[in-house]
Order: sequence, then structure tokens, then C-alpha cells
Amino acid sequence: QKSLDQKEQQKKTRPKQQMTKEEAERILAALKNEEMKVKKQLLADLANRCREDTIIATNTSALSVAEMAKAVPHPERVIGLHFFNPAHLMPLVEVVQLENTRPEAVAAAMRFVQSMGKTPILVKDAHGFIVNRILVPYLLGAVQLAVNMRDPWILDDAMVEFGMPMGPLRLLDEVGFDVALHVEKTLRTAFGDHVPACQLLQDMHEHGMMGRKNERGFYTSFQDRTN
Repeated sequence: QKSLDQKEQQKKTRPKQQMTKEEAERILAALKNEEMKVKKQLLADLANRCREDTIIATNTSALSVAEMAKAVPHPERVIGLHFFNPAHLMPLVEVVQLENTRPEAVAAAMRFVQSMGKTPILVKDAHGFIVNRILVPYLLGAVQLAVNMRDPWILDDAMVEFGMPMGPLRLLDEVGFDVALHVEKTLRTAFGDHVPACQLLQDMHEHGMMGRKNERGFYTSFQDRTN
């Protein structure tokens, strides 16, 4: 039978399985589902489980962080973090600041991103933030070109030769057609026809193609170029 001292020592050294409400200083919420209703429900639930000054960060590619923050008491502690696919390779992270975000929440988010060896950039809570405003029209435009090309993968070869880490079709496979279409919808709602519509991508998604997520994308469905 273990002595009381041994049992007490085990209590001190045993890893904690769950932080208490008083201990949680920062929470990062990440969901595969990019639906505003689901995000707001999650943030509201997290807010009820932590202190009033706990910083709550949410990962999103296009949703309004300000709208999500409406579900949280003391919304000035809410901040957005936008990681890019593939997250373990891409160094850039957009830190999304609201008009009333506490400076200490911004500083904590910047330090958190830097602690992972990544590069944070501070952006406003606007449609597409910075990167997707530039990236998504480029990706959609590439798909429009691909429709009329005998060998559309030449686009990827050309962009890699130009200096991009990967071509637009491969990047769409990595991002996922569902996410790309979600961002397209968000940007077209804000900017109309300034963002090109992409029927081919919509058709592919309706046929169950999601890119690398289910191994059905540009590089796994139409030809053997899998490298």
C-alpha cells in the first residue's frame, strides 16, 4: 500500500487533464466547419467556461471576426488568426484585429504566432482580410483558364518556374474546394463581379471532389501527375 506521502507526490506530478476556469488565459478555437452560426455557438460556449479576461482567438479564412465576437461577453478580448494551407508548412499568419480589440490581446496573439516560428501580420477585419483578396481571384482566374486549355497543368509549371512555391491548381487541392468556394462566396457578396465566378470548381465540388481532403482533385482525378 502506498504511503500518504507517495500519493501526495503523485498528485503534484500528475499532468493536468483539464484547466480550470481560473487558469485559462488564452483559448484558440478551430473548426473545420466555416459556418458563422457554428462558430458563434462555440465561442459563446468557450466564453462561459473561462474568465472574463481570457483571450479568445478563432481561426477563419473569410468569416467576420466582429460578427463572431458578438456572441462573446467582453468582445474586446476576441481576435482572429488565419493560418494558411498547408498550415505546418506555410509561415504566414494573419492576426485579425477588431476596432475595439484590447492591445494586450493583439500583443499576445503576435507572440503566440511567433512562438511557433511563423510570421504574423496585423490586418483589419475586412472581407478576405489581405491575402485572400489577392489569392482567391488568382486561383479562380487560373481555373477559368484551365477550362479552355488542353494541358491546364502548364499553369502550375509556369507559376512554379516564376517562383511560386506551388501552382494554383495544386494549391486549390491543398486548400480544398469547399473552403475555396466558401471564400469565393464571401468575396463575391462584398465585391460582386470583381471576383470571378468559377462554375468548374462548383461542379467538381457538387460531384464530391474536395481536393486532397478526399484524394479527389486536380492532381488525383484527371491525370497521373501526383508529384
